[in-house]
This record gives sequence, structure tokens and C-alpha cells, in this order.
Amino acid sequence: MKIGIIADTHSRRATLLSQPLIEAFAGVNLILHAGDICDMDYIKALGSIADVVAVAGNNDGDILEDFFGKKVILEVAGQRIGVVHGHEGRGRTTLLRAFNTFANDEVDMIVFGHSHELYFGEYQAVTMINPGSVSRPRGTDRRPSVVVLEINGPDIAYQVFRWEK
Repeated sequence: MKIGIIADTHSRRATLLSQPLIEAFAGVNLILHAGDICDMDYIKALGSIADVVAVAGNNDGDILEDFFGKKVILEVAGQRIGVVHGHEGRGRTTLLRAFNTFANDEVDMIVFGHSHELYFGEYQAVTMINPGSVSRPRGTDRRPSVVVLEINGPDIAYQVFRWEK
């Protein structure tokens, strides 16, 4: 199972589906969007690549929040994955807020956004993934980024895709 992971697109237009993004997500079975979508047309454009599961972020407004919700847990290829934007809740950092959102849930990994900074690591035995941002990247490497996760039973691998703006 291949999963495309994206967040913080902040799109007001679907044209942000750049060629590098389309190539990165070629062959994925599912796309997870961790919020700050800002335009339903972007989700429709992603949907032309694969099925999309998304959550709303702090810039998505009430309509998208009502449609997607702020948090979702799904089981994919034997892994319980929590998806949240990461802007609300307890914790001084986005990672801690995302982690604490699922404190009462049994999840194997958490996909989050909000910070616009790429992150992949373990926190208290939970895999934490932030794909960065395709439109407004932050941090030392300010190139757009997404992550493709591949799950084969207990084996999990990921690949980071970055490109020039």
C-alpha cells in the first residue's frame, strides 16, 4: 500500500498540482491531507490521482471543517493512522499537540501539518510524519515537499520528495 502524504497546500487554486507533485504521487493508493487545504478544488484535483482523506486546518474555515472534521483515524494495511493538522490542543510544539490529540487512541502513526516543516521520526513509539508544505515551506530547506509512505505488512518505508519552486 502506497500512501501520498501532503499538508499546508494553502491553495486558492488547483494549479498547485505541479508536475513534481504529480510524479511523486504516481502509483499511490491513497492520499492523506493534514489540513490547511483552503480550497475544495485542490482536494478534487488530488482526487484525480487517488482517493483522498483530509482534515481541516486553522485556515480552512467552518465549511471545510464541517465537511472534513479536525481529526480522523483510519486503518490502512494493518496500521492505525491518525491524521490531524496540529494547531490545537495541549503542547508547546506542533508535534506535541498532534501527539496529544491521539493520547486516548491507539494509533501506530500520526500524520500532521501546521508547522510547514518536514519531519519523520518516532515519539513515544508512535511514528510521526509531517510532510512539510508544497506552497509555503519553512525551515532550513525551503523547497516544497511531500512524503510517500509504503506499508508492506510490518515493514514501513518512506520517501521524501522535494523540488524547486
